[in-house]
Amino acid sequence: MNRYVKYVLGLCTMAFGVVLMKKAALGITPITSLPLALNEVLPALSLGNWTILFHILCILAILVITRKFAIKTLLMFPVGIFFGYLIDFMLWVFSFETDVLPLRILLLVLGIPVSGLGVALINNADLMLPSPDGLIRTISSVYRKPYAKVKIIGDCTWVACAVIIELSVLHRLQAVHVGTAASALLVGQTIKVWNKLLFHDS
Repeated sequence: MNRYVKYVLGLCTMAFGVVLMKKAALGITPITSLPLALNEVLPALSLGNWTILFHILCILAILVITRKFAIKTLLMFPVGIFFGYLIDFMLWVFSFETDVLPLRILLLVLGIPVSGLGVALINNADLMLPSPDGLIRTISSVYRKPYAKVKIIGDCTWVACAVIIELSVLHRLQAVHVGTAASALLVGQTIKVWNKLLFHDS
């Protein structure tokens, strides 16, 4: 499969995973928890728009840390915009809402491996990471810290910000819930499974 096709397919699949978990309303991935919390507090901007702003913030942080305008970093701008609009488009297509708990659990269970598939496709395309992941890799590289440790700190930071925003304004948690913990624990494992199935990684 062409690397560019694989990359775009990965973005689409990852966006679909976000939408499935959003519809489950049982918590979303750590990396999306902050945009979703902001969307809950200020719904005038869609989840896709908040995602775009989040990606732009991460790109600006990368530029500040690296102190150079690398082409690969600048190309993250259109990627972030495309990804944000993908999320909004899929939310429009799948506009249903449900209070049926078994169905919500099913959506969550489906959303986790779908998100993992999207990440696996993007990683295998070997073009560029979405800016939030790019920021984690940049911090790890520039400050010579283990990637896994920086990733955990980054995820905890996004989740903590989401919790503070939701509790201080809404006095309840929506973006951060049991699904957030489940995705933090399981998405990485599903990525490994997809790599073995699709790309024969050991």
